[in-house]
Formats: sequence, C-alpha cells, structure tokens
Amino acid sequence: MGVAVRLGVAFSTDRVSAMIGWSDGTAMVLPLDDVPLVDTDSAGEDWAADALARVIEDADAAAGALVGAVNVVVPPGWSLRRREQVRTAAGLVGLQSVQVVPAPVAVCWHVLAGGVDLAPGARVLICDAGPGGSASVVRRDRDGGFTTMSSVDAATVTAGTPDDGTSLWVVAEMARRAMAGADLPAGAPDLVCVLGPGAERLELGRALQAATGVQPMLVVEAELAAVLGAVQGPGPAGEAPPPPLEGWRDIVATALPGVFSVLLFWQFMTGSERYGPREKVYAPGMLLASWGGLAVASVFALLAVAGGALLWTALRHDPSGAPEGGGVAAPARHRLTALAIVGGAGGGMIAAAVYALIAAGYFDLDMWPLLRWSVLPILPAALGASVVAVAVWRRPEPPHGSWPVWLRFPPSAVALAGTGMLLIAFDETHSPSQLMPLMQLVHLWIPAHETTIIGPVGRIGGLCIGAAVAWLLSASVWRRLLFGAALAALVAAVLSWRSSGAVAVGFCLVVAAWWAMRAAQLILRPLLFTPPPPAAAQPTGRPQ
Repeated sequence: MGVAVRLGVAFSTDRVSAMIGWSDGTAMVLPLDDVPLVDTDSAGEDWAADALARVIEDADAAAGALVGAVNVVVPPGWSLRRREQVRTAAGLVGLQSVQVVPAPVAVCWHVLAGGVDLAPGARVLICDAGPGGSASVVRRDRDGGFTTMSSVDAATVTAGTPDDGTSLWVVAEMARRAMAGADLPAGAPDLVCVLGPGAERLELGRALQAATGVQPMLVVEAELAAVLGAVQGPGPAGEAPPPPLEGWRDIVATALPGVFSVLLFWQFMTGSERYGPREKVYAPGMLLASWGGLAVASVFALLAVAGGALLWTALRHDPSGAPEGGGVAAPARHRLTALAIVGGAGGGMIAAAVYALIAAGYFDLDMWPLLRWSVLPILPAALGASVVAVAVWRRPEPPHGSWPVWLRFPPSAVALAGTGMLLIAFDETHSPSQLMPLMQLVHLWIPAHETTIIGPVGRIGGLCIGAAVAWLLSASVWRRLLFGAALAALVAAVLSWRSSGAVAVGFCLVVAAWWAMRAAQLILRPLLFTPPPPAAAQPTGRPQ
C-alpha cells in the first residue's frame, strides 16, 4: 500500500516545527519539545539526524502509522551543503522518500492549496517580516512546480547595522532587492504575500506596496505557512499513490457475503414449513421459518452488492491504467465511488425484495410478512451506506489507502456471523440435513435439554454472532477479546427460539452502525483536524 501519512518538517534559524497530514486533506500540528537545532554548516549530519529522529518518533506515535514520505522545508538562505546534510540525515534515520524544499516554495504550495489561482509563469514575492526574515521571488513552472528566482535575507540588508530585520525599511529593501535579482520592475509581481510576526501592521503593508507596486496579501496562520505547505504540496518523487485494490482480500471480502447470503436463503427456503390451504383468500396460511436467517441473508446481499459495485468501479477506473495526469476520470473518481456505494445499497435492497418475492411465490403467501424480515431490517444499513456516499462525494481521498480498501467490510465478521446464523437456523429447522452428524457430535459433548428448541449447536451459533459484533465495533485486539468474550457468552446464554429473530435484526443494526462509524469519521475528522484556510485574500494595507 502507498504512503497514507505524510510528514512536513520546517527548519528555521531558531526552531523546528512539524505537522502530519493525511491524504484526505486533514492535518495536525505536532507539539515538539526539546528538538535540537544547530545553525552552522560545519556541524555535519548529526544535528539533522537527531532532530529528524525525534520528530519522526513523535509523528509515528501521533499518526498511529509509520510515516513514509517527508517534505523538509529549509530557509532560502541555507547553503547547498546544509541541504545535502538534511538529505543524508534523512537516510540515516531510515527515511526513503524525502524532499528538501525552500521555504518560499512551501509557502506557495500553501497559498495554492487555499484556492489562489497561480497560472504557469506567475511570479510571487514572498516576504517574511519576522526576525531573520527574507524576501524571495518564486515562479510557477509549466509542470505545476515552483522555482526560486532570487532571494535576499535580512542579514544581507542589515549588515553593519543593529537592526534585527523587522523594521519597515529592511522589509521593503529586501523586497526591492529580491525583485531586482529576478529582473522584475515595480508592479510586475502577480502576487505579494507577507507573513511572519507583525505582518498585519498597516505601515508594513503600505511600505511593501510602495516598494513593489502591488498591494500585499496577508497569509493566514503565517507562522505555520511553510509547514502547512509541506503537507499540502506534492510528495517526493518516490511516493506512489496507494493501489485501488489488494488482490485476493478484496475478492474474498466481496464474495464471502454473497456466498453466505445464498446459503442462508437456501436454508430458509428448505427449512420453512407452510400451514394452511394454498390459493385461498379466506385462509392465507402461515409460515413457520427461521426469520432471522432471512434478515441476515438480506444484509449479506446488501454487503455483497455494495462491495461488488466498489470493486467494479475500482477496476474500471484504476489510476494506474489511466494516462499521465490521471485522465478525465481522475477528478471524478471519488464521485464514481460514491455513486457505486449508493447503487450498491439500492441493489442490496432490490436483492432483499427479490428474496421476499421468491419466497412469497414459492409458499403462496402475502409479501408484507416476508418484506418485513428481508427489507425492513436492512434499511438502516442502506441509509448508513448512503450517508457514507454523500461524505465520499465531498472528500476526494480516504483517510487511509484507497476507497475500496477503507470501505472493505471485515470478512472475519462475515464468516463469524454467517456461520452463527446457519447454526441457529439449523437448530430451529434441522435444515440442511447434511449438518445432522455435526449436531450428534456436539450432543455427545454437550447434552441438550429435551424441552428447548435451541440446543448446543444454536448456542455455538450465538457465540459466533456475539464475536462478530465485537469484531465490528472495536479495532483493538484486546478489546475484541474482552468485549467479544462477554458479548458472545451473553448472546449464547439468552438465545431462544423466540429471540433468535431479534438477535439477527440486532446484527443488521450493528452492520448499520459500522457504516455510521465510517460516515462519522469522514464527516467529523475534517472538522477536527483540517487546518485553517491556507490563505486569505486580505490586504494588509486596509484596516481590519
């Protein structure tokens, strides 16, 4: 699988800042303590290796996954030797995909991610008005990247003076010299961005406008602009997009619910008994059946159809087979995924209705009692899948991996619940007869009470369903073991012939809860972790 978590590290003359970002656009600032920074060209690679090692350790712990791609932002005045030290240090700490980016380029990525239109050939003047600041002219390349045309730091302007580089004349002079180095006359820059402490000062905005001929724009969250650009910009050249599928796992996850759905419906048809005359209006008849088996068969049909639609969409629009740049389908791939989810939910409802139609025709019964056990229990799951589809429509990338992988329903839970429902329905109807040797073997070890319909075989099925519910509701191995053991024992203890249908409907509701948790993660995660708007079209020369 490709890299799902990206790390941005920004080195400055006095501190190190870092941020982790996910492929869905969410990001989180890392609180760094005691990260060393040595500002000298003669310190070797140890200073950078020590700093990167501590940052990566904190990032792995915060992200819950190994960081594989890193964009390192360095001040524009750093020498080539110092930048090479950063690359060498990254290799020493085990990083394979590393890109060293000048701070003005990272700020341009940040501005571009905020919706500012920078056409190829556009020239941007980035002014850092903080202590030890700089001014740089950056050009947008035809391939979408950025190239630094010139750069002037405050130390060059204030040489021989006690100024710390934050006074108005120093910032204005840095801007003039950077424009002169790029052969830009006054008024030529397409955009002037100012950041750093004190960037919101009205006097600074007027001074820069007088020096450049362009009204400067204030970058929101200016102190984090560089590190935000590190996670918002393109990754290192060695970073590949995650594959849409994972081979046999996706096939099993799609086929297994379909297999259990067909088995449970076949068991429902062969194990049910009809009472009353056929084709009589005054006596519609009744059906003695394992209704819970029909409900679980229907929810498995929904999972199979939705999984199949996702799988077909991923195979049809695989980005690895698209032309360079992703082709026409690339911007709409997540929307096709959303349509596949909605279509799968609708197809699952149709499959459940078809189950009811087949049973109604075979047993000569009204459809409503059958629809009540085939369509009604899976309505919450279909609604949950539809909410997920709406969230996917609005989010171009999943939190991890690809959409089919992230939305893959756990095959282990399907196997446990399907096996459990088969055993419960067998204990109720003694169908299929091929399982009779299993029942006799179980009765040798666990004697059955003659007065109860649900015997040891059915209670083993209850154990399986309880374990399946714990598997779906928890991701931790230890919580699955502890919660699963208690829940499995509870379901097995209280299971009876009259409550088996409620247990089956309860599992259908847990499936709906699984979809709801996926939807909540897609909807709430951006609200909690998305950084503020990367840039604002707000002039510094206008009163706030």
